[in-house]
Amino acid sequence: PALEKVGVAFTQDVTAFENMKLSLLNASHTLLSYPSFLKGYRKVDEAMQDRAIVKLTRDFMDTDITPYVPAPENTDLEKYKQTLIE
Repeated sequence: PALEKVGVAFTQDVTAFENMKLSLLNASHTLLSYPSFLKGYRKVDEAMQDRAIVKLTRDFMDTDITPYVPAPENTDLEKYKQTLIE
C-alpha cells in the first residue's frame, strides 16, 4: 500500500523518532501516573480530562523535554505534543 499517502515516514535511522517518542510520550505517561492516581484516576484517558493534569503534562513537555529533544526531519514537535495530549 502507498503508506506515505497517509503520513507514514520511511527512514533509514529511527533513532531520532525513538528518542522523541521515549522522551515525550513515555516520560509524560510516567509523570502523570502518580498525581493522576492520587486524584483517583485509573486510566490515562480519564486523567487527561482533568485540566490540571493536562497543564502539568504540557508544561513538562514544553519545559523539561522539548529543549533537549531534537525534532526528527520533517517533524513538528508542537503538533506531535498536541496529538499526544489529545
